[in-house]
Amino acid sequence: AERELDRGEYRALVRTARTLGRERLALVMETICATGIRVGEVPFITVEAACRGRTDVALKGKVRTIFLPDRLCRRLLQYARKQKIASGEIFLTRNGTPLSRRQIWAEMKGVCKYVGVEPVWRRERSFPTICGTCSPGPFTGPVRT
Repeated sequence: AERELDRGEYRALVRTARTLGRERLALVMETICATGIRVGEVPFITVEAACRGRTDVALKGKVRTIFLPDRLCRRLLQYARKQKIASGEIFLTRNGTPLSRRQIWAEMKGVCKYVGVEPVWRRERSFPTICGTCSPGPFTGPVRT
């Protein structure tokens, strides 16, 4: 059986991302763990979805409705305003292109190394699965720094 991140490790990852000035990555990790989406589904998190409180993920011939907790929606909209993103995908690169799955994994691995947490995911695995006890469930708010 694979080892899962515990809540303390998850919080350390988010806190460290913020300390390193990587607010986008911290919010991506919080979004993934609060909603249970896969890294490849991050592009479905849009300003419009945050306003509605839900998004429809259409991948692999299936459509799933993902509900976004109110506190997460507020944080996503606050981040979008700060980044001057009025509509569309919230998580973009500096030049305005969508974040790739590969880029998200690379950034997460970098923070894992910094924290000293062994990255435990595999190619097919999703971050919320790895989060274990901290993944889907009520969003308890931002991780305090």
